[in-house]
Amino acid sequence: MSQRINLNQVESSERFYRIPKLFTDENSYYFSMKLESKFAYALLKDRFELSVKNKWVDEENNVFLIFTVKELEKVLGCGKNKVIQIKKELTEYGLLEEERQGLNRPNRLYVLNVDATRKFENQTSRSSEIKPQEVSKSNPNDTKYNETEISETNNKIIDEEEEKIEKKKSEIISDFGKSIGKSLISEAELNTKMNLKDITYFNQYFSKALDNAVEKYKKFNSKTDDYFYIPMEGF
Repeated sequence: MSQRINLNQVESSERFYRIPKLFTDENSYYFSMKLESKFAYALLKDRFELSVKNKWVDEENNVFLIFTVKELEKVLGCGKNKVIQIKKELTEYGLLEEERQGLNRPNRLYVLNVDATRKFENQTSRSSEIKPQEVSKSNPNDTKYNETEISETNNKIIDEEEEKIEKKKSEIISDFGKSIGKSLISEAELNTKMNLKDITYFNQYFSKALDNAVEKYKKFNSKTDDYFYIPMEGF
């Protein structure tokens, strides 16, 4: 069970973005999480200093954040649908909790610690139990759309581009085997992380990076069958 980050942890933490190494470990429960969600986790943790300054600490000494959807759009540099998608994935991976305060007050966001003991499991059961507030129920402080608009937003979250990417990743593993396939996908993720300037275009950039990784692998191994493939940097 993931635990909430407390005040002592925040006051002793260093002052720069920190992404847990588990996020880049291919055997980790968190490895398959999208790159923008991994970045968002680091960015949200960095905002704890503001929470301490504003005394956003609950009765159990746990630190929380106060963010409307509009504020998160500015902080993460993306649109409303992407914010909802990121919060949904962080929630499904047990890295974010959201609590209503009632009386027209904004929700509390709790960023949770990563759990090194967790192993990969099916996300479906967890995602049906825990959903971000913007997905499960409208919030007058953050949104003004009705149930029909919420349904349309959910459909947009799993959009055509993401389906193509997942299909492309499956085809890569099927065509080149699990070991090489994962190496190619990891290479594409690394290139995306190093070169992406606007997170809004993550899907387009990552898709292109996957194509480039496959093309480089084919060119490299067309010289001789004796070569052992080593992922190459850059494009």
